[in-house]
Amino acid sequence: MSRRELNGVLTVDPGMEGTGWAYWTLRGAIIPEDTGVLKTTVDRKLTIMRMLDLSRKFADVLKRWTPRAVVLEGVSLWSGSKRSQTAAAGGATFKLATLLGIYMQSCDTHGILTVHVIDPRAWTGNLNEEQVVRRVTLATGESYQRHVADAVGIGLAMVGAL
Repeated sequence: MSRRELNGVLTVDPGMEGTGWAYWTLRGAIIPEDTGVLKTTVDRKLTIMRMLDLSRKFADVLKRWTPRAVVLEGVSLWSGSKRSQTAAAGGATFKLATLLGIYMQSCDTHGILTVHVIDPRAWTGNLNEEQVVRRVTLATGESYQRHVADAVGIGLAMVGAL
């Protein structure tokens, strides 16, 4: 993807504990126009209500920026990863996949027809979380909080700048 094609794109790192997002309108440097993290204070035991709260906040971001396209990080289960296996066994992978579907439905509801779901390894390669944060900081000169750094990293990776 060219830098120009990143204009008007919302990149998203979905998560039940925090959904990071970055909206891109490039005017020189490859730095997002705006970023944020969606969080919920709904009790952790009320999973569906947490998802509903996050969905409403995601819809607010879509209304605010009206992106021409949305890129969501998908869900992967890595057989060689103990962390991934633990998340799957505890239901976290299912919850994340459900949240991803809710976000996709929200895009459709808001008339955003171009929605891409990318595999985490497709944009991170073999980088771990710390390495992604370090590269995002080097590429942008900015420091981003957890989840937001991943959303920015997705955009950077899309234009070959990560």
